[in-house]
Amino acid sequence: MALQKEIWLEHLVKNLFPDNSFLARSFNADQFVRAGKIVHIPNAGEKQEANVGPISRPKVATEKVDTELTFEIKEIYTDPIYIQNADKYELSYDKRDAVLSATKGALEDKVATEILKSWIPTDAERSITTAKATFGRKDVLKAQTMLNQEDIPQEGRTLLLDAIAYEQLLEDLTEAQVNAFLASANASTGILGKLYGFDVMLRSTLVGDNSAFAWHKNWVCRALGEYEMFIQENDPLYYADVLSFIVRAGGSQMNKKGVGTVAFKKGTGV
Repeated sequence: MALQKEIWLEHLVKNLFPDNSFLARSFNADQFVRAGKIVHIPNAGEKQEANVGPISRPKVATEKVDTELTFEIKEIYTDPIYIQNADKYELSYDKRDAVLSATKGALEDKVATEILKSWIPTDAERSITTAKATFGRKDVLKAQTMLNQEDIPQEGRTLLLDAIAYEQLLEDLTEAQVNAFLASANASTGILGKLYGFDVMLRSTLVGDNSAFAWHKNWVCRALGEYEMFIQENDPLYYADVLSFIVRAGGSQMNKKGVGTVAFKKGTGV
């Protein structure tokens, strides 16, 4: 009996991203993955200004120059694994799940990490230095103010924290604030609570030295292609079937200046 790729891929995709639901809080550019290795996002030119009359005629028309933001779609893959007696794994959900668990974890983590890395700004103008050496509510308030000054919509803002920053934030809230925060949680969407207009989410770690990151869903994007499975059945070197998986994925900020995103740098205050 030949290994049925559809069964394995359906199982893999169905269980892929339960712990990285923050990826869905972005512009979906999946349709661009098949177009090539580079995704092109048009960026409008400088913000249009309006004036108050009286009007002096004739006016001189100026050209509206658009720019283009591009990002690369990367190939993310797993090392080959081999399984013996493929039939019994294919026919048993539990055994198939055991085989795919390592693959699922590796792909999930790498895709999420690469996309998150592309979202977090590195420009100092997009960073907030925390008021103390630990992360607290005043830092969230500063991020809210930054986005308010840029006229970023209130709905659709997300704050992603690592495990340590989340603990520090809870410790910094009053008992009443903690109760209100937890009361606004939505477990089905991965939202732990709402604070200063941000839906707060958790990931065990972020990327680099970042422990917190805030953004609006319309100002970052992700592109995720289809998952491919490669099979070498009855491999004589392994006396088994050899499997490997690959997915093409990438992400980017939606504006070259990083508008709508906020990074945090650890302060030294007490």
